Amino acid sequence: MNKQYVGFSAMILLIIVAVCFRNLFGWATEQGIIIRLTGTVAMTISVIPLILSLWKRTAFTKSECCLVLAAGIISLFYILSPYRPPEILYGVGILLGIYTFLNYYFEGKDQRLLFLLFSLCGTFESVYGLWQYNASIFHVVRGHFDNQAGFAAMMVMVAPFAYYFFRYKRILWKLYGIASVTFISTAVFLSGSRTGLVAMVAMTGIYLFDDIKKVFVSMPMYQRTIASIVIVAGIIVGSGVLYHQKKGSADGRLLIWHCSLDMISDKPLFGHGLGAFAAEYMNYQANFFDKNPDSHFALLADNVKQPFNEYLKGLIQFGIVGMAAIAVLAVLMLRSTLKRITYEKRIAFTSLCGIAIFGLFSYPSYYAITILFISFNLFILSADQPRTIRIPKFVVLLIGVGYILLVCSGIVSTISTIRHEIVWNKLKTEKYSTDSDLLAQYRNLYLKYSDPLFLYNYGAVLNNRSAYNQSRHILSECEKLLNDCDLQIIQADNYFQFGDYINSERCALWALGMCPNRFVPLYQLMEIYDKQGQTEKARNMAETIINKKIKVRSSTVLLVRQRAQNWLDSHK
Repeated sequence: MNKQYVGFSAMILLIIVAVCFRNLFGWATEQGIIIRLTGTVAMTISVIPLILSLWKRTAFTKSECCLVLAAGIISLFYILSPYRPPEILYGVGILLGIYTFLNYYFEGKDQRLLFLLFSLCGTFESVYGLWQYNASIFHVVRGHFDNQAGFAAMMVMVAPFAYYFFRYKRILWKLYGIASVTFISTAVFLSGSRTGLVAMVAMTGIYLFDDIKKVFVSMPMYQRTIASIVIVAGIIVGSGVLYHQKKGSADGRLLIWHCSLDMISDKPLFGHGLGAFAAEYMNYQANFFDKNPDSHFALLADNVKQPFNEYLKGLIQFGIVGMAAIAVLAVLMLRSTLKRITYEKRIAFTSLCGIAIFGLFSYPSYYAITILFISFNLFILSADQPRTIRIPKFVVLLIGVGYILLVCSGIVSTISTIRHEIVWNKLKTEKYSTDSDLLAQYRNLYLKYSDPLFLYNYGAVLNNRSAYNQSRHILSECEKLLNDCDLQIIQADNYFQFGDYINSERCALWALGMCPNRFVPLYQLMEIYDKQGQTEKARNMAETIINKKIKVRSSTVLLVRQRAQNWLDSHK
């Protein structure tokens, strides 16, 4: 029992890191950093269990072999990718580390304590979200996450662990399960996440499938027909309501999926590489509007960081070959684990289905807590598998040594990254006596840190301090990893300020192609043509600005329109 409590305590630590770290130190950070930290902690606490496990045995389960092979495939694609976002490897670390850790501390043991832990985490987070709803004048519900998507994803993943207590005979446990599901469901509804609602409803149907099937089979034919019609009609009506609830957002996703399919068609077999979406997607969106200048999607276009579909993202990064290999391993793993169904496995499978459904319309893998839950669910599913696959001892030792070396490297890298993030946060918030002092601090950090978001921020700061040539070089480096409309706008200004109007026009046109609803690129083009003496072109840009439909009324838009009007008045 003491061994279980050690494991239980470590899982609490991991959940706190994965969910709450973003808010622990008073500064918000990107989920990529949280994945790095969670992965480092998961791998570190799994080192001793791994050594002890490998020392005792050379036989492994089919699930363990499938998991290691999947991790190997992801690592291979990471090595071959020109972008190599480090959070991918740390995500693999979370998956393997937690699976190894749970295998050592909870294999063959009562897992109810873990089910209680996860359901309590979901309950506390949902209560916190409900408090946010009442405390905020805007009624924003996002828990400890950066937006509603992360919050809703966690609620969907933990809900089945609350369902688990429905089958308990003791009334207190039943009441706890009902209360937990009520809090979680209410929080998802108030968060406004349509994906969360769809996933919750679908997941509940999967959980109750056997019960629904029994009732359905026992019904007379005419009742089954009526019930089927009602269910189909409910799905159609519900889909329509959810679509029209935020029609602009839904249409925006259609645009993203269309451009994502264009990316896949360009490199269908092996994909563009891990991290390619952030670097390349906006170019495809610009190409789409170049071919379809009158598209109704133009008013909806914005900077895009995620494709809102995990499977499209997988095809973009891994291609058909990579995704097929991972899918085959996933099917083999599930087939070997679901030969004997227990209630605990049913809960874990339901949670995995919730994640899979959520991934159809959102980006759950962006959050460390998702990978943690996937690993836990896989452990529950494979808990009773026999170890029938024998591997030579020297191969096992090589894997163990390699894993330990990776853990050591990950610890050093994560500590360094967090230090750099802290320094960067200070640079963004603290006041400096002179611009040269601030830029010197940025320069020192740049020599050690190459995160694309930092490069983007550094380039913007240099532009704002009139260091246009330096800004151009930094943003050109950033563009290889992260490219969007705002970056091209800054680059257009950099070129404009030192008289390179050809490249300035190129960047402004490209920014306008990425997001045709933006006003700033039009204003930049008006200034470029005015400087070049192309008065008619400048006039066309100014008139376009005045007559352009506004997506979001802001001070920037109003200022640009006023300046365009002033230009027209002075050139009558």
